[in-house]
Amino acid sequence: DNSDIVAMIAYLLKLGVDVTILIEINAKGNEEANIRYAHQLKIMGAQVIVCDSVKKNHAKFIYITRVQLPAVAMIMTGNLNEVTANIYEDYCYITSDPDITIKMRSVIMQLITGLKSPPCESNTVFFTQENAAMTLVSNIKQQAQLGRQGRIIIKCNLLSDILFMGLLETAAEAGCEIDIICRGECCWKPKHLNVKIHRFLHKHLEHSRVYVFGRDNPNIYIGSLDLASHKLYGRFELICKIKQHRMIVTIMNVLMNMLYDETERHYFMVANDGKYE
Repeated sequence: DNSDIVAMIAYLLKLGVDVTILIEINAKGNEEANIRYAHQLKIMGAQVIVCDSVKKNHAKFIYITRVQLPAVAMIMTGNLNEVTANIYEDYCYITSDPDITIKMRSVIMQLITGLKSPPCESNTVFFTQENAAMTLVSNIKQQAQLGRQGRIIIKCNLLSDILFMGLLETAAEAGCEIDIICRGECCWKPKHLNVKIHRFLHKHLEHSRVYVFGRDNPNIYIGSLDLASHKLYGRFELICKIKQHRMIVTIMNVLMNMLYDETERHYFMVANDGKYE
């Protein structure tokens, strides 16, 4: 009821900062709060855009423009919610990389105006309605072609899309090593011993989405996208490629600590017996 985030936005508005808020009302139990805050912020002077599109906006980001300074983007796997921030595990990526910020500005203008944004080439940031899903598809196929040299790690909240389960099965048949860390529903029951499905009972709810392709110099993407049909094709989602070596090492260290965790909080399933050890 007393959001520090809303208070900070109100402070920025008093300073004369232009604030535009793109808010999704359909938010699983937070609808009333979102409507109340949207009204409150509009009275304060913010430009509030309530999403009423057929496609739900599930992307999470902040975009900041500054006079005579580079734009800054913050791309998140979780929401701007100070309550869940204390109990959820998520990633937050802050960058002024123009390969990300220029593309994001283009798509943000599309979301705000409802108009089709001009094409902007980027191999770093992807929205679902353009090429996020196909980016993941091409990476999975590439690892399948590598056979036993291939490596895929997926950390998600939901895995239920038939297309992606089929692609992963094909990669597994080719010998690719695959680890799936799935917090929620996982509908894939693998047939190959080189695949493991992992689940964890941690202090914090595992909420981040991470996609890793390759061994020595992996392609790593983070964002809001889960491998479920209604999210892949019916929503605005955002995934972003991590390019900085230091950040890649950090994410890989976290994932390796999870995959090789030998405590009782770690459950995993091998092959198609459907049983977690």
